[in-house]
Amino acid sequence: MGPEWGTGSGLTIWTSRYDHKGTICRVRHSRKLRRRGDVRARNSGRPFETRYGPIDIRPLAEVDEAFGQMWGLATCETLRRAFEVHGDPRFERLAGISRSHVYNLRGSRTYRAKRTTWTKTKGSNVAIAVRKAPEPNGVPGFLRVDTVHQGDRDGVKGVHIVNLVDEVIQYEYVGVVRGISERFLIPALEALLPIFPFPVPGFHADNGSEYINHRLVGPLQKPQVGEFTKSRVRRSNDNALVEGKNAHMVRRHLGPLRGRRGRLRARAFVAVRELPSPQPVRDGVRRLQGQGAAQAPARRRQDAV
Repeated sequence: MGPEWGTGSGLTIWTSRYDHKGTICRVRHSRKLRRRGDVRARNSGRPFETRYGPIDIRPLAEVDEAFGQMWGLATCETLRRAFEVHGDPRFERLAGISRSHVYNLRGSRTYRAKRTTWTKTKGSNVAIAVRKAPEPNGVPGFLRVDTVHQGDRDGVKGVHIVNLVDEVIQYEYVGVVRGISERFLIPALEALLPIFPFPVPGFHADNGSEYINHRLVGPLQKPQVGEFTKSRVRRSNDNALVEGKNAHMVRRHLGPLRGRRGRLRARAFVAVRELPSPQPVRDGVRRLQGQGAAQAPARRRQDAV
């Protein structure tokens, strides 16, 4: 007899000859026809009865909290004396527990909920930068900065991309550094900031320690840099402009540094994005080699037409 299709309880059930044979054998043996669901409901995958429940685990957690979570043998002796000597009825079943099962109960969810205290991360008050959003009011020069890591490969650390974006006209410069410590970031910022063809009245970063530290705040207090601001705690959208540029400009053109193609792309990117030398200030505007004055993207398209 081949496989058959039947319906039961509104569901389509596939049965084979082995199912029919097993059903016939069960009927012959017990003279009763029962569903498999009845057997599963009676024994739902737990062949042994649970001896120690939450009512026993909570006193164990109290003992560990009071005595500093002793090793297994000392804990068993303490539980035994709590019932036999002091007569505490809560430790009646725990008085005969084995030292190995003590560690099993310590790994239960009830024990962790009793012993563990969850607290939110408390931000420390660091007197570096002002926690507020920059207000450019249509004036270029308010920069937003972020660092992009291009990944590691074979245990070798990848490079970090320092991305600087102007908030008003989307003027952008990037620099490549080996690490995000002040040893690499200070020379990178000292080379990147003078390249912008306008003053920098504002510099905004997130709460990363690579920028919010006392060693890096020195180069940012020079005359060409104005107010130093930072984002709120755990609010990545406060720096959404540069975060979007990280994906659209940096990762799109550079990509992850994995494999031979990624290394070649990184070399080409560094060669193309090599920092040009600033030109002398003329008529109050700093001009760069091969570039004109700063313009908005819409105005640049109109001039091209």
